[in-house]
Amino acid sequence: MNYNRIIVLLIIIILVAGLAVLAFSGHSVSKEDSVVKILSNSTLNANDSIKIKLTDLSNNPIAGENVAISVFDSNGSLVTSKSLKTGNDGEASLNLTNVSGGKYSVNITYEGNSQYNGCKLLRSFTVADSLVEEVASEEQVTSNTQSSGDSGAYYSEQSQSVVYTGEVELGPDGNYWRHTGNNEWEQVG
Repeated sequence: MNYNRIIVLLIIIILVAGLAVLAFSGHSVSKEDSVVKILSNSTLNANDSIKIKLTDLSNNPIAGENVAISVFDSNGSLVTSKSLKTGNDGEASLNLTNVSGGKYSVNITYEGNSQYNGCKLLRSFTVADSLVEEVASEEQVTSNTQSSGDSGAYYSEQSQSVVYTGEVELGPDGNYWRHTGNNEWEQVG
């Protein structure tokens, strides 16, 4: 008899069975971590949007996933709460409607899936009072007006009065920036 062949065949069967048990015995594939970021400025205007982006640790977008966004006022009262689906770019937006000026916080939660671990983000932001922006164009500057290089002025509505709150200049990035003092600038709109 071919006892040698039978022994080799039994050894092969035992090895295959052992590998199968090892492969399916609760050995799970680890999930990748996820990150949620807020793309919007920390100061928004009424009716602006909070724009977020969901990515992996390599900054690759995570598309088609549900993200819960809740906004709370300074007293901790819920203002709005939505579940949004991320687009192909991993981004989603929550429109802030009927929100008055003040301080708010946003809580963003992604529960994760079979491939990604969940993540959370809690961030504070401010909704500015109604803004009135006046920007002087070059056509409005006359020979009697001295120009210090300012593109205009920034006004805000406070206590039902329009108040001058700083100089506004057009930056090299094409956005308007407000001078807040001490060589500090804040992006407007």
